[in-house]
Amino acid sequence: MERFLQKKKQDFIGGLALNFWGFLKTLFGIFRLFNVKSRQRK
Repeated sequence: MERFLQKKKQDFIGGLALNFWGFLKTLFGIFRLFNVKSRQRK
């Protein structure tokens, strides 16, 4: 049972890391989009 819990914990942390990475990428993409738009206005 403990081994099962350990694996579950690892999966959970791995999923969190993946979600965080996706979130960062999305944020970065939005940031770049805004940068391009503000540059075009000048």
